[in-house]
This record gives sequence, structure tokens and C-alpha cells, in this order.
Amino acid sequence: LFIASIVGYYTLKEMIVNDNINHLKRTLELVATKANQSNTADHYAKSIHNQTDYRTTIFDTEGQVIAESVLDKRSVDSDHNRIEIMHSAIEPYGVAVRYSKTFDEDYIFVAKQIPFGGNIVILRLGVTLQSVMKYFYQLWTKLAASFFLFIIIALILAFKISKKAQYDIAQITQYLHDISAKIYMSVVKPQYF
Repeated sequence: LFIASIVGYYTLKEMIVNDNINHLKRTLELVATKANQSNTADHYAKSIHNQTDYRTTIFDTEGQVIAESVLDKRSVDSDHNRIEIMHSAIEPYGVAVRYSKTFDEDYIFVAKQIPFGGNIVILRLGVTLQSVMKYFYQLWTKLAASFFLFIIIALILAFKISKKAQYDIAQITQYLHDISAKIYMSVVKPQYF
């Protein structure tokens, strides 16, 4: 059960992260269709954040921050070496589960190149790994509590069955002792088994 729990933990954790990556991809597709409805990149990033609650950042193709939904864009380091930004240049989506120095926590990032204002920009959505895993940890806390409760109940039942078996074994041992002592009137009286 313990090994199965460990395997289940990591399998379910990976499934939840992958499910959130897919959800971010679908959200990117939906919000990309509304790119030309905004006047500025800042307005576009903030409207996405308000609708989805995802951290939204818009980069130019050189990795320079054009807009940021949560922070002042000047406080975010421009860096074209971010994994998700590099991958979005050669693949349909750039995906990274990594540590964000800006917010000092782990994030799931998905980026995609989209047309905006006559240029190609990189739209990136991010969600904290902690917020994604919060419900997962609550589930595993409940499962761990259930597991330990099950073990305690099993140990109590095993102890009670062991006591009953010891009583019956003592009865059989007494019977065999009586027979070896030539007390033929002895009777085996197992009580439980």
C-alpha cells in the first residue's frame, strides 16, 4: 500500500500538472482570438488576467517585456533565454514548469506567438504551481489520514484475532499435554477457531 501510494502520488501529480498545461494552452487559444480587440498591450494583458486570473505577460520576439498583468513591466527582467519563450519560437507552444525569480516561487508557464498590432508577439500565461497543487495536497492529506486510520484498524483487528488464536492454541497445547500425560478424559475446547 505504501509503494502504491508513492507511485499514485507522483502519477496523479504529473497528471494534474499536465492537465493545467493543457488548460493554459486552450486558454491561450481563446484569448489569442481577442488580441486585436484591445488598444494597448497593457490593456490586453490586464483584461486576460481579470478574466482568467492567470499571470499574463506579453513579450516581443527578442524577449523584451511589452506588458505584464500583475507587476509593473519595468520591474520584470527582459530575457529571451526563458525556456517557454525559446520554445514558442520553434513550436506551437512553449511550456515550462520552473522557478520564477520575479515572484520567488514555482510557476507553470505556457507561451505562444500571436499577431498583435501588426507585429508578432509572444503571449505567455502563468499559474503558480502552489495554487495548482493546493487541492492535490488536500486530497493526499485526506488519503494519508485514511491510510493511517486503515492501518490502525487493521492492527487492532490483527491483535484481537491473534489473542483469540493464542487462546485456542493454548487449549490444543493443554490437550496434547494431557494426552501425553495419559489423561484420556481431556477434551479439546477451542473457542474461536
